[in-house]
Amino acid sequence: MDARYTLADLERDLARLQARYAGLIERWEFGRSVENRPLHAVRVGTGTRCVLLNASHHAREWATTWLAVALLWRYAHAYATDARWDGVSVRALLDRVALVVVPVVNPDGVELATRGPAAVGVPEAQLRAMLCRNGWVRFDLWKANVRGVDLNRQYDAGWSGLRQVVDGPAAAFYPGTRPATEPEVQAMIALTQTLRPCATLAYHTAGEEIYWYFGQTGERLRRDRALAEGLARLTGYRLIPEDDRSAYGGGYTDWVIATFGVPAFTLEVGREPHPVDRRQFARIWRQNKEVPFYLLREVVRLGMGES
Repeated sequence: MDARYTLADLERDLARLQARYAGLIERWEFGRSVENRPLHAVRVGTGTRCVLLNASHHAREWATTWLAVALLWRYAHAYATDARWDGVSVRALLDRVALVVVPVVNPDGVELATRGPAAVGVPEAQLRAMLCRNGWVRFDLWKANVRGVDLNRQYDAGWSGLRQVVDGPAAAFYPGTRPATEPEVQAMIALTQTLRPCATLAYHTAGEEIYWYFGQTGERLRRDRALAEGLARLTGYRLIPEDDRSAYGGGYTDWVIATFGVPAFTLEVGREPHPVDRRQFARIWRQNKEVPFYLLREVVRLGMGES
């Protein structure tokens, strides 16, 4: 078994998933990357409300794509078999609040990080120059898209105040010339605006931490803190304190909180060093397999998104 989860693995698994659960799940293309690779979303359940989960904003974090697909298999199977978890019908739950999964936001970057520079259309010398801007020499550490823009520093929420940045296209930390210049981010923005999720989950690596705060106050702060504490108990991950500004602004989670006022969470799975490999997958799975179920139930319990 290859040590890395590649786009070929993803396409194979999505095709198998669609064949196995034909008519029970919906898969569609909602955008294209810089190099015209498709961005896929998969819906489980018929609920008009949804929880939106995404993975691999960062190229080297392809382990989160594996996790997203594994979650799709688990929840599609539970839906198809009308499984009951903790006395709750998963099918009935997903027919109230659907689970929508974007397995990879940055497919070009994942190709580069998992298969090397020959797998993408940018000249290797240009890519190496971007690597050097971060002081790196290994392509498996790459985070950005193939234009050297860090997609999780591209959202218009605290973008101008970003701290950890570089001043030109790079393997990581370059936020671009302005927010939302990149097609992958534009597609995620449009998808989120269309779906209007009740809550979002952005999977990243690594550190076993949860980011959840971006200036909430009052009842929203109390609600989101309680949900984040529940996720921390479920996963064993550390909650990032409200006064921590080490990774604050420009991210998808920040933008969702600021734009829609709904709970949004970034879960950093696995442990250093990067890239997180398959030897950690069993632990990551144990920690995260119940995460969507928890959020789906909380959306229902709290009446989020109800008219």
